[in-house]
Amino acid sequence: MAVVNENVVEEQLGKLQQEAELVVQRRYEEEEKLYGGFRSPAINTLVSGVGFFTDAYNIFIVSILNGVWTEAYPTDFTSTMKTRVSNSILVGDIVGMLFFGLFADRIGRKAGLLATATILLIGPILETVSFGANGSITGMFWMLVIVRGFLGVGIGGEYPCAATTSCEAGEDAKIKRGKNVLLVFSMQGVGTITAYVYGILLIEWAKANPSNFEPVWRVALASSIVPVIPIYILRWRMRNSTRYEVAGLSKKNLPWLLVIRKYWVNLIGTAGTWFINDFLFYSNGLFSSEMTASILRETDVRSSNLVFKEYTSMLILLIGLPGYFVSAFTCDYIGSRNIQIIGACVSGTIAIIMGGIFNLMRTNPGPFIMMYGLFFFFTQFGANCTTFILPTETYATAVRATLHGVSAAFGKAGAAIGTQVFNPLKKISPVNGPRAVFIFCGGLSFIGAILTYICIPDNKKKPLEVLDMEFERYCLEHGVELKYLQPSHYSKYFTSSDSDEKARMNENETEDKGSVAVLSE
Repeated sequence: MAVVNENVVEEQLGKLQQEAELVVQRRYEEEEKLYGGFRSPAINTLVSGVGFFTDAYNIFIVSILNGVWTEAYPTDFTSTMKTRVSNSILVGDIVGMLFFGLFADRIGRKAGLLATATILLIGPILETVSFGANGSITGMFWMLVIVRGFLGVGIGGEYPCAATTSCEAGEDAKIKRGKNVLLVFSMQGVGTITAYVYGILLIEWAKANPSNFEPVWRVALASSIVPVIPIYILRWRMRNSTRYEVAGLSKKNLPWLLVIRKYWVNLIGTAGTWFINDFLFYSNGLFSSEMTASILRETDVRSSNLVFKEYTSMLILLIGLPGYFVSAFTCDYIGSRNIQIIGACVSGTIAIIMGGIFNLMRTNPGPFIMMYGLFFFFTQFGANCTTFILPTETYATAVRATLHGVSAAFGKAGAAIGTQVFNPLKKISPVNGPRAVFIFCGGLSFIGAILTYICIPDNKKKPLEVLDMEFERYCLEHGVELKYLQPSHYSKYFTSSDSDEKARMNENETEDKGSVAVLSE
């Protein structure tokens, strides 16, 4: 594509900027009239946060129920079936991230969140009533595998939909954007702890009578429906963000070749670091429970007690939980990119130290739990939070959800691969296996820090409008008129006098079209 004259580009951008400012002004007036003090951005943030709470609960309650199913159905719940039940939701996640990322850009943020909420409502109901033909327990678990894959589509879709919604809502409300996004994501940590606490209470209730195990796991799965109902109602009331109204993709033709040319380095950064983070985070989430159990066996500390093992795993996660909130309240000052680098370096150092002194820690559960907890703290105050926000601060509104979904899908692929890589490593020997895992984690963390530094820009102080105009400028410079404002979005905000003024502004547009090519599908 030929490069367009710079003067033509500046003139085009100037006209778009004026139109965008008018849309934003009218939109704010409309928001105040409709919502008063409780504005649409606040609703957008609220429904996104509670959705992540539900997502985390659905994922992590199964890590507790695995123990219940093993005791209640020792013949049918084999290690292979356990892997299928656990991994099906990851496959669904990847599908949901890719599909709903594109969906949220093409159709709208509100439509995406309503669709994912529908799946979050139907999925747990189907889980709860899972059954096998003729009472087959194996058939029941196969139904759980399929249903949890379906549920994973909704959970995966929450990532691009909730991230873009909360980011744009923060900008609409003129509050700290990073804090807004990461407080939404912090509900993942709260949902995880809730899953552990609630699961432990139910197991304690059922221990006296093994026949109670079936109602326990069905109630545990059904409980995630409760917070989805108010979410669903609020999501009907929310609106697409002002930023999406101004610069959303909608039905416009998108020059994907230019998108790739502009963002390919950034995409390597956001997708690559998310792959590394989930490779480490989810694998260590599984590995920490098994490693804690092995160390408890070494010291004969109630190692056979299912609930006690869950208590120790929950303690490790509790030490890491404040990392979510430290990230949220510092990212607008330090910058998400810098936090990701700091967290990766510190957690990598801790992992290498744990590998080096593992032989000493294996007979001392206390120091092991504290060190592992700190590892998770700096994972939260680091890549586990910042990989969620960085795509929203890197890409233009027209492709923000799509490229966020692609990045998140690489993350879940890392989670699935990581669990497979760790299994043979940890089985090398009782000492050298875990030592190799920790040292490997440390080295991978440092690679993530380097990738962040090279491939991801520091946009903490850059408004989303600037990202959109930079993308528009790039398209215009390469001969493509992206049509920054989509008529189906903004026409209702223009009065007849506005339209007359717009016509006067565009008197010279005919001669400009000779210089700027319009991309057609």
